[in-house]
Amino acid sequence: MRISVVMATYNGEKYIVEQIDSILNQSVKPDEIVIFDDGSQDGTWHILNLYKKKYPDIIYISQNEKTLGYGKNFWDAIHFATGEFIFLSDQDDIWYQDKIEKMSRVLVNNSGIMSLSTAYELINECGNVYQDIRNVVFKNNGALKRISWKKFMIHPKYPGMAMAIRRTLLDNIPSMLPNNISHDWFLNQYASMNGAMYLWDRILTQYRQHQANAVGSSASNRKIDEKIRRIRIVTEIKDSMEQLLEIFNQEDVSTTIKKFIDKLIYVSKIRIKNIEDERFLILILQDLRFHAYLTKRAILGDIYISFKVMKEKRKKQ
Repeated sequence: MRISVVMATYNGEKYIVEQIDSILNQSVKPDEIVIFDDGSQDGTWHILNLYKKKYPDIIYISQNEKTLGYGKNFWDAIHFATGEFIFLSDQDDIWYQDKIEKMSRVLVNNSGIMSLSTAYELINECGNVYQDIRNVVFKNNGALKRISWKKFMIHPKYPGMAMAIRRTLLDNIPSMLPNNISHDWFLNQYASMNGAMYLWDRILTQYRQHQANAVGSSASNRKIDEKIRRIRIVTEIKDSMEQLLEIFNQEDVSTTIKKFIDKLIYVSKIRIKNIEDERFLILILQDLRFHAYLTKRAILGDIYISFKVMKEKRKKQ
C-alpha cells in the first residue's frame, strides 16, 4: 500500500524541523513526502532543501513562483501525490510515532472510508499540552464513527492536520478548489455526501496553537477581539456554504441537500447581523429557534460571546 504525506509550507522555519522529523520517525514510513512551499520569505526553503538532500528518495519539494494561498497550495500538493493513502500534514504540529501505522490499518480494514479524521491534543508554542473548553472534547476511546453530510455541514470542525484520505476520493470531486474554500473542508464535504467520512476518536497528533497559525483551533491563543473572532467564524461558514451551493446547483445533487444548505446560509446571516449589532438576546432566541441547524457548541459559543461583550462594555462604563 503506497502512502503519501502531503505538506504545504509558508514561513514555517520555527517548527518545521520537529514536524518533518516526527514524520520521518514513524513506525511505518511513508513512501513519499510531498512538500509544496508557497514562497516562504524565511529559512523554510533552505531547511526543505537540506532534508531533500538527506532523503532524496522519499522527499519531493517544490516552490511556487507566486503565492497561491494556503488552500490552493495544499490542493496542488494533494493532486501531485501518488499514494493510495494520502496523509495531510501542517508545518508546525507533531505526529505520534504510530500515526501512519494506526490510521493505515483502519483504512485497510474499512474499505468504505474515503476520509478519516482522528482526535488530537493541543500544544502551545513550547510544545506543552494544554486543555481549553473551546476546543472539541475527545474521549480518546478508539470509537469509529461515520459523519453524515448533515452533521458535517452543521459542525465542519475536522482539521486537515488530523486527516488521511483515500485516493479514490479525488475521483469523486471537482478538480478545481473553489476560491476561499479550505481544501480539507472540501474533501470532507464530498466524503460525507458519499457516506464515507469517518472520525476515529484516537489522539495521534499534537495540534500546535500559536500566533502564526493559518487556521488553528477555536482555542487558539492568538490575541484577537472575541466579537471579531465570532463574526469571522460564522462568516467563513456562510461563505463556504454559498460557494458549495453554487457548485451543487451545477451538479446532480439532491434538492434536500440544497435546501438544507440554503437554510444554513440564512441562519448564518441572521447570526452575523445580530452579533454585529450586539442584539444578543435576539441572537440567543434565534439560535434556539433554529437549533436544528446549529450544534450545542455553536449556541453556547454565541451565549459566551454575548456575556463576554456585555462584560467588557460594563467595564468601560
